[in-house]
Amino acid sequence: MSLRQRQIDLVSSDLLAGRPVDAVSVAERHSIWRLSSLIHRLRRRGWPITASQDHGTGLARYALPEGWKPTC
Repeated sequence: MSLRQRQIDLVSSDLLAGRPVDAVSVAERHSIWRLSSLIHRLRRRGWPITASQDHGTGLARYALPEGWKPTC
């Protein structure tokens, strides 16, 4: 398994567990520094990831709609 695939698996596991992810939390939890690239790849796979922005810091926070599960 490639490093990129492992990173995608870690982020997707967080999202499926209902944990919103942002660049800071993912860097601290998994030492992943390019979250936006991984989010882009998951969206290209059909994941309906939403983004919200923290008005204080401008930090983007990503989440899945509640109850959503991948079909494949």
